Amino acid sequence: LGMMILVSANDMIVIYLGIELMSLSFYVLATINKNSQHSTEAGIKYFLLGALSSGLLLFGMALIYAYTGETNLQALNAFIWYSSSNELVLGALFIFIALLFKLAAAPFHMWLPDVYEGSPTNVTAFFAIVPKIAILVTLTNLIYFTFIGIWDSLQPLLIVCAILSLIVGSIGAINQAKIKRLLSYSAISHIGFLLIGIIPLSLYSIQATMIYILLYIVMSLNTFTILLNMSKHNYITQFSGLSRFNPVLALTFTFTLLSIAGIPPLAGFFSKYLILINAVQNDFYLLAFVA
Repeated sequence: LGMMILVSANDMIVIYLGIELMSLSFYVLATINKNSQHSTEAGIKYFLLGALSSGLLLFGMALIYAYTGETNLQALNAFIWYSSSNELVLGALFIFIALLFKLAAAPFHMWLPDVYEGSPTNVTAFFAIVPKIAILVTLTNLIYFTFIGIWDSLQPLLIVCAILSLIVGSIGAINQAKIKRLLSYSAISHIGFLLIGIIPLSLYSIQATMIYILLYIVMSLNTFTILLNMSKHNYITQFSGLSRFNPVLALTFTFTLLSIAGIPPLAGFFSKYLILINAVQNDFYLLAFVA
């Protein structure tokens, strides 16, 4: 319900209510395994950092309201075209930082590995797939339909977060021993690609982002279905010799991981290719190079 309110919101207060309804449900889900110390720890960390990001979101909205007297997104868009000021830019930056925190884009990703590890696998699967769609749609709506008049001032934040997400996601995963922590860093890297998709402000880049999300959902569902089948396997080393015990599962897992890595001719390659080709066509060479 929170996510449906969020994606259909046309007012800043409704966006805040949607995010809060969604977040409160997630805090409960993260700590649902109350006999586990990991789960409780992860839930408390998620709650405290989530409350901080909600505060930033509300502060950004308050700044914009204080300057414009508007909370409606379309009215704000009209106002921004005629008057762009530092107060508006500052308020929009706070809103974007809060949404990037909810997306777990670096450097606002610190809660994600612990929440992935501490939550039950079925809850982790839900965290990995569903909220990203709602937050990304909201972020895209705000960029394309509300803050497009001050986009030049906001774009550097998204570019920095995209680059950091790609680097942190790729390098942070190298030392991981647990499979769910590895997947959390993979998710951070995917967020980097999704941000590259929405930065160029073109119709084709949005289409590429939508294709990326659809294929990401399929790959994530595949990965977590395999993990749910092998619920006792927490460490990467426990997957050793899987092909001898269950060759079909091993082959499926191999193809899924290769697709997540973007190896041709699998689907993950085409989703990354579309994102990168759009970045190059719109002169974002540094983003494409880092990716």
